Amino acid sequence: MFWKLTFGCLIFLSIFSVSAREKTDREKSGLFGYVKSIREETAEILIKNAKPVEKKRKLNSVETFDVSGKQLTHFLYDSDGKDLISGETFIYDASGRLIEKEIEHTEFLHLCDKKTYLYNQSGQPVEEQCFIENGKLVGKRLFRYDRNGLLFEEESISLIEKPIYFNNYLTRRKFDELGREIEIATLKKVNDEWQPEDFRMRFYKWIFVYDSRGHISKRIQIKPDETIHSFSASSHDEKGNEIETIYYNTEGMINDVGRYEYEFDKQGNYVKQIDYEWINENGKTLFQPEEITYRKIEYFSKREIEQFEAQNAK
Repeated sequence: MFWKLTFGCLIFLSIFSVSAREKTDREKSGLFGYVKSIREETAEILIKNAKPVEKKRKLNSVETFDVSGKQLTHFLYDSDGKDLISGETFIYDASGRLIEKEIEHTEFLHLCDKKTYLYNQSGQPVEEQCFIENGKLVGKRLFRYDRNGLLFEEESISLIEKPIYFNNYLTRRKFDELGREIEIATLKKVNDEWQPEDFRMRFYKWIFVYDSRGHISKRIQIKPDETIHSFSASSHDEKGNEIETIYYNTEGMINDVGRYEYEFDKQGNYVKQIDYEWINENGKTLFQPEEITYRKIEYFSKREIEQFEAQNAK
């Protein structure tokens, strides 16, 4: 769904998440246990003769991690599941800090071919540099932290006249007393002042509300004039997976509803997710399956885990 994709894109603009206890890349992805790789496929569901029929599965993405939980690769594929859209290979220094990303991508995407990272004395990343195939530096992002070590600003800067790789804008975050994100805003400099920028999406800011278990229960989109564009309300299972999200328009009327069912492996990671489409016709409401996501998850062996834990203990 567009709403879900938009939210994901905004949240993951940040490659680093700083909190009281820094999570591993694997944990940030919502995975449990010593996951080594995860291959995701999707299949569209058609309704024929009032029965759901699953179409052929298509490859969506492949991710790999090392035993400590650092991400090693992340590859995304097109809607047919055949051609690579983009792929990242993560490179770390001896202390485990991410220092470089090697990026593969289709020629139709204006993406960096390499990203490098600079750190401050506290070990926090303060700059991301974007290089294209000929080695030219074309853009960068600057990361700024508050006194609690939380990433509250990211400034994106284009170093070439036409900003096709990096736009010139600022992402600003606010946090609650627990260090959780409660607001994300995108701003653009106008006459030396940062002003709301919606990038033609009609909203420039997200506001997040959390439930008693720490899951985001409400997401509110704010327009540049500070009025509400739309909002959504979500409920979760005990593992934190969304099981229902209701999307509302500006007038507070329901625009869409998403429902999700899961099947889990022994580690608690879902291996199957069914997305249900909300249908509201002639005063009747029903949900029918729209898409299935399958995840093939490989774990590190007991021996590999024991070796890592023994080495880590030293």
